[in-house]
Amino acid sequence: MLLHEISLSLALIALAAAPERNAVKIGDPIGKLRFTDIHYLPRTLEDFGPKKAFVLVFTTTSCPLAQRYLPVLQAMAQQYRSKEVQFVAVNAAEEDSIIAMATEAVRCGLEFPCVKDFDGSCARGLGVRRTPEAVVLDGKHRLRYRGRIDDQYRLGGEIGRAHV
Repeated sequence: MLLHEISLSLALIALAAAPERNAVKIGDPIGKLRFTDIHYLPRTLEDFGPKKAFVLVFTTTSCPLAQRYLPVLQAMAQQYRSKEVQFVAVNAAEEDSIIAMATEAVRCGLEFPCVKDFDGSCARGLGVRRTPEAVVLDGKHRLRYRGRIDDQYRLGGEIGRAHV
């Protein structure tokens, strides 16, 4: 397990050090994102109806930080639902199955959509490089934020502040 974590860390460092070519910049419009939901249905952001904002959080079922954030994201999704903000968990792991994602959604009591980015086109199209990484799009699908959810959790520890 330790060797796997070290390999994953090295891969993430290499990705972070790689130059970003054609990276989507803040304010850029985003093309149509296509993914598959946990019911095996093809989806796009348009399927969620008009919203003031979309918060896409890239996760995997094996990322310890993503796992720690799921309850926080559920609370945030509930808090911002009435403000027309749509949360979406986007699974970016090639090895994660839809069944594993659905199981995780049920286990965590997630009430917002969980989708699979099978070919990595959503992550590439948004410039996402790691998990968990959050992307905020405005209602016109322009990139407004891409980065950490917050600074609460990190590999090796936590700050200990309250969320939400």
